[in-house]
Amino acid sequence: MKFTVMNKLLLAVSACTFSQIAWSHPGHNHADANASMIHLLWLAPIVLAAGIAYYRVNQKRKAAAAKQQEQL
Repeated sequence: MKFTVMNKLLLAVSACTFSQIAWSHPGHNHADANASMIHLLWLAPIVLAAGIAYYRVNQKRKAAAAKQQEQL
């Protein structure tokens, strides 16, 4: 099977949506004092990835603007 962007996106969305029950094991206790912190730490990779993506897009925009300015 050839993995196109659409197939990868569908796979990622399916994995995140339909397997929530499998991720939540019987010992998954939301009443614990550390539960909020642990769940918050799961957001760290998402925030990091978004920051890296923003930085790279911004770098490409600056490079394209500098190249265009150079051509003028």
